[in-house]
Amino acid sequence: MFKHDFIRVVAKKTGKTIAVSEAMIDAVLDSILEILKGGEEVSLQHFGKFFLQDTSQRVVKSPMVDEPIIVPACKRMRFKFFDSAIAKE
Repeated sequence: MFKHDFIRVVAKKTGKTIAVSEAMIDAVLDSILEILKGGEEVSLQHFGKFFLQDTSQRVVKSPMVDEPIIVPACKRMRFKFFDSAIAKE
């Protein structure tokens, strides 16, 4: 499902217009990113949590030139479902 499909589903469920639904979804996603950039986790009860995970520097092999490349350490956004979210039907 793409973002525009998701916006249509939210609009249908909430009875709002597509424009309003898109603005709400954009606000939620922007807020999650701002909170993560601030160093905090975002936990949505009965659903899951967004968090940043540190990755270490590593060496990989370039398939084009067959030489090692150093991938620097960084932070990656991760999401983990809560068991209760997956088990619900």
